[in-house]
Amino acid sequence: MKLEMMWAKVRAENRPALMAFLMAGYPTLEGSLELAEAALEAGADGIELGMPFSDPLADGPLLQAAAQKALAEGLTWKKLLAALFRWVPGIQAPVTLMSYVNPALALGFERLAEEGAAMGLAGVLIPDLPVELAGSLVRELRKRNLSYIPFLAPTSPPERWRAAGRYGTGFVYCVSVTGVTGVREGVPKDLPPFLDGVRRTLSLPVGVGFGISRGEQIRALKPYADAFIVGSALVKAMNEGNGKPEKALMQKIRELREALL
Repeated sequence: MKLEMMWAKVRAENRPALMAFLMAGYPTLEGSLELAEAALEAGADGIELGMPFSDPLADGPLLQAAAQKALAEGLTWKKLLAALFRWVPGIQAPVTLMSYVNPALALGFERLAEEGAAMGLAGVLIPDLPVELAGSLVRELRKRNLSYIPFLAPTSPPERWRAAGRYGTGFVYCVSVTGVTGVREGVPKDLPPFLDGVRRTLSLPVGVGFGISRGEQIRALKPYADAFIVGSALVKAMNEGNGKPEKALMQKIRELREALL
């Protein structure tokens, strides 16, 4: 399912989208896909799956620990892609894949795009690949009608905004803080004007992530965002779920989903 279908759905419902970020392979490979299905059942509009990496520069402690466990369990590109070929075609929601640039280069941009298109992925995100240097990846993705989702931070210079508008499709991922992912309280004062500026400047839908963990944050930012991407808060809920991670995940998704309405 393509991202455009998700945007059409949420616009018809006059609300932003909620996208759940889950680390592939955490707690197991099949378990992470079952959790993704549970997130959709609870009300998530899309799934972002992370390919674990040993040096995840943008991830906070919760996602780092999830990635390390997945790697310790032996997750590889070969295993992940084989599982996704079985799983993605049956999912009635957009599935995007996030990888750091080193694993993506090891696999190869061409193969990443080819296999992503063959299985029905909606798009690809690479947070540590500057958008100005993403031309070769963008070319491979565009050949196969896959979205390239660029990142912008509050500190991004104007030329990066222009590059995001030139290369990006699907949506632009706006980082809420100048730091790593993690559960945070409140909304930074400079975030609403940043998101508003991106929406006014670029034609792409605006997704916001990094630190989004509470309904109050979503309510405060609804006028400025087209989607909210939540990851660490979901891992935290699962870890604190008294041995019932799926139930805890679904409860957290429902809580956040209510804030969208």
